[in-house]
Formats: sequence, structure tokens, C-alpha cells
Amino acid sequence: MTHATYVTLEGVSLHLPDGRPLFTQLDLQLDQPRMALVGRNGVGKSLLARLIAGAILPTTGRCLRAGSVYYLGQYMTEEPGCTVADLLRVKPVVQALERMEQGHYSPLDLDLIGDQWMLREHLLNALANAHLSHLTLNTPVASLSGGEAMRVALLGAFASKADLLILDEPTNHLDGCHRQLLSEQLDKWPKAVLVISHDRVLLESMQCIIELSSQGLIRYSGGYSSYAQAKDLQQKRAQQRLERAKVEQKREAQALRAQRENLERKQARGQKQASDSNQANILLGRQKQRSQLTHGKVLKQQDATHQTLATQVKAAALGVEEPHSIFIQPARTRSNAPVRSA
Repeated sequence: MTHATYVTLEGVSLHLPDGRPLFTQLDLQLDQPRMALVGRNGVGKSLLARLIAGAILPTTGRCLRAGSVYYLGQYMTEEPGCTVADLLRVKPVVQALERMEQGHYSPLDLDLIGDQWMLREHLLNALANAHLSHLTLNTPVASLSGGEAMRVALLGAFASKADLLILDEPTNHLDGCHRQLLSEQLDKWPKAVLVISHDRVLLESMQCIIELSSQGLIRYSGGYSSYAQAKDLQQKRAQQRLERAKVEQKREAQALRAQRENLERKQARGQKQASDSNQANILLGRQKQRSQLTHGKVLKQQDATHQTLATQVKAAALGVEEPHSIFIQPARTRSNAPVRSA
């Protein structure tokens, strides 16, 4: 089945402020309704998500978007005066509606409102349906628990009508019941979603999983179970390559050591025979010089071979990691945890 391509990355690289590359030359097409981005902590998942959303620019390469993208970060700021309307990202429209009700007509406000004259009513109904009827659009975010803030922010994301939602750790602060509700909302979402998560249950419902690592991006079809199976096979093969590389390194090291010892014995015998034959000093010097040159070439070749084998072992080791260590199910966070500031 063919799906629309929502975002395309072409040769995307991102460097940190100190100049170090976080990731380089990434190529990717986001073309499935249900996608997940996974990877170890610190690898750059959130920064890549912000880049896809257009919040930051790549150092090199380009990001092409076929529609609107809504990015919901895992941390919500608790700025002074921040309200539920801010979390829902509708405050400018709400304020425009309030000004119109007060008789302050403005063409700019009309353009801002568009066809959203019933926005407040729709949002209050959505809050009530989410068992958040005790909140209003003017409720301060500082008074919300972590679970309430995340639920409000998710309502805003689903109300956005964006072509692609990017949800960064959306199950943070949610208890089991609200995680299930989130899964149901994602099932009903008519467009595309990219989820960044460590939650195996949530990942199981995805159509593809994209892993970001120091080696780049690797795409796996299916949900978490398919991913885990593919990773197991990949890790077994990587471990086999590493073991073969280590055996080859050890075998070659033994051969090189035997070659070096044999050369040193030949060199010693040659010097003794030349000395016993009473050859002229000039001839002995030339013979010794040739022997040293030969010995030096052999040592140089052996050093190169040693470096090549060490590089092969290191490259093989890069493919071996602790299986699924990035998918430990996070502890259930209490829904009354305070909102964490960014």
C-alpha cells in the first residue's frame, strides 16, 4: 500500500555549538501513518524531531515537508502567566475572540479567528470529555499536575489538524488508564504521527520503527515485537563478526610474531657467519645495513597489518550492543507529579 510522504530528509547533518557532529548525512522518508523514532539517550532524537518540525535548521542538507507539522516536546515550560490556553496553543485566537466580544473590531483578529468562532466551546467540551472539566482556558499551568499538563498538551496536539504529529515521550506523567486512552486516540488519528518513546506497549502499535544511532538511521517494519526480533538477529550476526575478527586478529598476531622471530634468528646467523668468515669491515657493514633495511620493512608491514586488524575488530564491535537496553519500560509516573520546567 502506497502512503503519502510527509517529510523527506536529504543528507541532513547537525553539529553541536562546539562544532562536534551529533549526526551526519541522514536520509529518511516519513511515509507511514504510525511511526516511531527510537535510540539511546543522548543520541539526538529530540533534536532530530525539532529539526523535522522546523524548529531548528540542519547544519547541512535539507528537510522537505509536504504539510504542517506539530511538535510536542517531552518537557513543558512553566513560564510566568502560562495558562491552559498556552498549552493548547490557542491563546492568540482566544484573546482575539475576547476582544471581538468586547466590541473591539479588527481585521487582523478576524483573519486570526477564521472559522474558529466556536473554538472555546469545542475545547471546553474536549477538556470535559478528558475528565478535566475543572480546568478553564485561563487556568494557570503552575496549578496543574504533570499528568494534567501532558493530557492538556495532547488535546492541543490532536486538535491541531496537523498533517504530522511529533510526540516526544508522550506517556511521561501518564498512568496506565491515560496511556491506554492515548493509544486509542492515536488509532483514531486520521493523519500521520511520529512518536519518540521508550514505551514498549506504545511502540507495539507502530507500523515502523526508525532507530537513530551513531551509525545513522535504520528503519524496521512493524512494531516493537518485529523490531526486537530483527535486532536479535542483527546482534547475533554482529557478535559473530566480532568473534571472527578477534580470531583473525589473534591468528595473524601469532603468525606475525613467528615471522619476526624467524627473521631475527636469520639476521643473527647471518651476522655470525659473516663475522666468522673474516670479511672486510666494509662488506660486513653493507650486509648489516641490508639486513636492517629488510628487518625495518617487515616491521613496517607488520605494523600496518596489526592496525588493519585492530580497525576491523573495532568496526565489528561498534555493531554489538546490549539488546533492547533502550527500551526498558519506564516506571509509572504519578499523575500528580509537578510539571517539569525545560
